Amino acid sequence: NKVGRAECRECPNGYYQKELGKQQCDDCQPGKYSDGDSSKSDCTSCSNSTRYGLGYEALGRGNSRCTECGPGKYLNNPNIIECQKCDRGFFKNTSAFDVGRKGNRQNENVSVIAVGAKECVACPAGFFQNLLGDIQ
Repeated sequence: NKVGRAECRECPNGYYQKELGKQQCDDCQPGKYSDGDSSKSDCTSCSNSTRYGLGYEALGRGNSRCTECGPGKYLNNPNIIECQKCDRGFFKNTSAFDVGRKGNRQNENVSVIAVGAKECVACPAGFFQNLLGDIQ
C-alpha cells in the first residue's frame, strides 16, 4: 500500500512545472533560471530578466541563477545564451561593475577589467590586441 501526500511540493530552484497533475519538475534549459523569487511554473531567460539582463549567462541545465560574463567576454544578443569572447582588436570596457584596472607600459589605465559586459570596445588608435577574449 502506498500512502498519498496531503500536499503538493514546490519545484526546487532551477526547476519548473507548467502542467497540472505532474509527478516531477523539469529542469530549466540553458540560458534560463528559476529561483525563489520567480515563478515555478516556467523558467526565466537571463537576457530578458529584470534581475539580470544582457551580460549574463546560465550554462547547463537546472540553473537557479545567472552568472555575469567574465573578463574579455560579453553578451549583447538575447537569442544567444553563452557569453562570447571579444574579437581581436576589441576588449572589455563597460559592465555592470568594474573589478579593477589593468595598466600597461604605454598607458597606465588603458582598460578596465570588468564582468557582466554587454559589449566590447575597439582598441584606441596607437594600441592593438590580437587575442580573442582579451581584457586589455
